[in-house]
Amino acid sequence: MKKPDKAATFAVSEPPPGGAKWPVVLILVAVLGVALGAGYWFGIRKPTQTENSPTVTSTPKPTDTPPSPPAASDAEAAKLWNDAEAAFNQQRGKDAEALYNALLMKFPQSETAKKNAAKIKERLAALKTSAAANQPGLSASIYNGREFEAKDLLVSRIDAKVDFDWGDEAPAPDTPADNFCIRWEGFVKADAAGTYVFNVESDDGNRLWIDDKQIIDDWHDHGPQKATGQIQLEPGLHKVRLEFYENGGGAMCRFTWALAGSFEEQIVPPEALFHNPAQQPKGSPHTGDRF
Repeated sequence: MKKPDKAATFAVSEPPPGGAKWPVVLILVAVLGVALGAGYWFGIRKPTQTENSPTVTSTPKPTDTPPSPPAASDAEAAKLWNDAEAAFNQQRGKDAEALYNALLMKFPQSETAKKNAAKIKERLAALKTSAAANQPGLSASIYNGREFEAKDLLVSRIDAKVDFDWGDEAPAPDTPADNFCIRWEGFVKADAAGTYVFNVESDDGNRLWIDDKQIIDDWHDHGPQKATGQIQLEPGLHKVRLEFYENGGGAMCRFTWALAGSFEEQIVPPEALFHNPAQQPKGSPHTGDRF
């Protein structure tokens, strides 16, 4: 049998040009497909925003207004107001003030408590004003220095009587112990007609007017000493102004009076001193100009 020549053998056994590459490409494609499929199913795929992004929870901002108190607080606040009303009706100012403080401290967010506390505050102010108007005594104004200038006013108050020995102490809180002056103003009541003797014992100076007439002028530095003046008075209220100053060292001031045939020298008592013209008893004449 005739052997095939080399050229013929080559033509049969050698694949056409480029033919050997296609199986390799097909194998690589298959392997890549398998790998991608396995990666997808085993989680080796690119995460998406929806599947793996962290969940963001928005926290509401706190409001500036606290929650309203329970209705029980309003009910209790209303009860406190009723108790305060009863205290006012019985002229128990201290009890009413305690109830006012209780309303503010116990129920600071209760609208009922706020409204009633405001009412109590107004009533307290009116009650204190009324009490001061009816309090016996002279109005006292304490000044820095000795000129009685408005800019130097330190304290205003009511003194039932003028009978003070401060020594080296100040006459009131937040006032100096030296270099101050005091003016007392109001009315003195004479129960009977006659010549009244008024005395002012002081350290340092003093001066006194009755019905705008100066009857004592002892306005200079000195230790404790008494100055005296007298005036004829009719029954009724009479305007009085007493001024005193302290320069240094000890300080005292004492206001006394006497009526011959009626009573000997004594401190002018609170029941004879008035700081408010409205305090005048009915039928009591006033013989001086009002303030």
